[in-house]
Amino acid sequence: IQWYAEQIFNPSDTPSEQSEQLKQIAFLIGMIKDGHVQSLYIKSVGKAIGFTPTELKKLVDGANRKIERQKPENTTALNFDGKNYDAPHGVDLHKYKKDITEYGLFMYKNICYMQRSKKSKDDSEGSDTTYFFKPVSNFSIRIIQHMDDRNAPKQLVEICNKHGRKRTFETSTDDFVSEGNFKKMIGRHGNFDWTGFGNDFAKLTAKLKEEMGDGRMIGTLGWQPEGFWAMNNKVIKTDGSIIPVEKYGQFVLDKTSFYIPSGNEIYKQDPTVHGPQKKATWKECSVDLEEYWKLTEEVFDKHAYNAILFSVASAFSDVVIGAVKSFPLLFLYGPPGTGKDELIRATTAIFGDPQAAMDMTGESTGKGKIRHTAQFMNMIAHFSEYRNGFKLENMIKALFDRIGYLRATMSYDFTNEEVPVNSTIIMTGNDYPTDGPTVTRLISAELVKGSYTVEQVRKFDRLKEIIDNGVSSLLPNIIKNRVGFAKGFRKAMNAEKELLKKAFKTKGMAAEDQERMIQNAAILGATYRLLEDVLPFPFSYDEWKENIFLGYQKQMSKMNSGSVLSQFWNGVLASIRDERNPLIMNHDYKASGDEFLLHFSSCYSGYAARVKGGLAESDNKIKDELKRHKSFKKIKNSVWFSSERRSSGYVFNINDVSPDFKDDLMQAITVADINAARRTGHTPTLDYEGQK
Repeated sequence: IQWYAEQIFNPSDTPSEQSEQLKQIAFLIGMIKDGHVQSLYIKSVGKAIGFTPTELKKLVDGANRKIERQKPENTTALNFDGKNYDAPHGVDLHKYKKDITEYGLFMYKNICYMQRSKKSKDDSEGSDTTYFFKPVSNFSIRIIQHMDDRNAPKQLVEICNKHGRKRTFETSTDDFVSEGNFKKMIGRHGNFDWTGFGNDFAKLTAKLKEEMGDGRMIGTLGWQPEGFWAMNNKVIKTDGSIIPVEKYGQFVLDKTSFYIPSGNEIYKQDPTVHGPQKKATWKECSVDLEEYWKLTEEVFDKHAYNAILFSVASAFSDVVIGAVKSFPLLFLYGPPGTGKDELIRATTAIFGDPQAAMDMTGESTGKGKIRHTAQFMNMIAHFSEYRNGFKLENMIKALFDRIGYLRATMSYDFTNEEVPVNSTIIMTGNDYPTDGPTVTRLISAELVKGSYTVEQVRKFDRLKEIIDNGVSSLLPNIIKNRVGFAKGFRKAMNAEKELLKKAFKTKGMAAEDQERMIQNAAILGATYRLLEDVLPFPFSYDEWKENIFLGYQKQMSKMNSGSVLSQFWNGVLASIRDERNPLIMNHDYKASGDEFLLHFSSCYSGYAARVKGGLAESDNKIKDELKRHKSFKKIKNSVWFSSERRSSGYVFNINDVSPDFKDDLMQAITVADINAARRTGHTPTLDYEGQK
């Protein structure tokens, strides 16, 4: 103290500066509790800095009074349970009696204090022991809840340092097994230090585990087995009421604690963590459900019918699966630029920001595609780029029947666990499947390009803006009807199947051969019937039924047209529509009236290029099949396909290729004209009669 006084006191400083220096010196001397020692310091320090003992003692007495005023009541030495305790400055130990007696520690102002002991002055045998407390951390900590998981149990931890930096995060239970793991864990989250030793860590973990709660971590958003719908930032109960999710991803329902990792703000700025789950977020919509669905119907016309019913049924798809063990795929096909992706966005946005599509023919494995569907429960996954020739039939069957895949566990009993199919599927592509069983698992809609009025474009832009701003706050309108849907679905489904069977026969469709397709339609029909009085569908039941019949007639026509030739003609049509390397009118083919003339080599190359892995049928087999078909008329030996190209040509009656071929060809040629005009900047020619 004397050395410090000599360093800071300067007789040449101003009076105000000297006053501050003397206050510091007096305060240090005042901290000496022994009165005799204090008097000795007053004399020696006073002499060193040129002050009489009387003058310095006045300052020290003032400092002593200030120190006493700063001591709160009941924070001096205390005694309970027969033990003497010295309290840290400012701490009322009575508030922490339970923690002290049971664990030998307490936490105060985000610091953990551990109990230590010291003997009395004489340090003799039998003398009283006084306990004091030493800070061993710069933070307080608690385990909010333990979350069971057979493979990777976790604990939800809240930690806050003395500067107010707070973090809530999930971590492995292994991080509380050893002190080394514990230090690594807290170090990963910033300025959090632990200096305990010996049994300190064991005492801390004993307290944390005794006080932690039980709960569950929600990794798969959507419908939950406890009976609520979990989004990234909100929870929807079956009565439509909302529970907010706390900023660190926590909420409590029926006295049970839940944790949503993707809702934890510590991951908000990290795009590599919980990316898809962050999109399943609640956003306030600027319109109500009736206006939103009405605008969707005005933009997409009859294509909106099945899409809207599909989204509603998807929200209750676990109920549907429980009743019929399968769920149809909604298939939107047609050339690029026809609005397929926009219709999907409008359909899926009610569950949150639309998710990225999974490329069906991309590099991801079949297991990767199944995992894509396992991320959310009762929501919609988008599978894009369906193409024939990629052997996708088995995958579509697995998605329809909700068959996941098994993976081995690390347990001793060699058991497996299943990665499930939790989502419903909307599939898009430019090709149409040629496999009959695959077609029966689909509810299909063909989207084609057309001209749009100024009013249609305005409505489309408005719908897009609404979707971009978010519409997921409309979801409670659907979820609050779950109880009634679950109670009545099986009965409504069976009744709808019988009605549709009769209607199929009335339409001249072989209902007994299309049981699966009828069931698919009945799922949507039962959804309409159950909810028509409580949801504002923008179409009537009869309008929907007529639309589903028209779509099914087209599906069955394509299914019955012959797989080899159907695949060939689909390949030709897709090649005509191709933006990069299309078959060109009056160069690779000609169309006039009811006659279609093709340059076989060019058209065969277009077909073969769309079949993966060299699995296209041989050109000779295709020629034989074409010649045997009723649409084949003749081979012209000399045809000028262009001014520079003369070759033989195969001639077909367009009306006999398939019931829809003429319409499909006209649409493909229109798309080709529009694509060419876009590339050249010219007006589409629309040469083929009927296009206008």
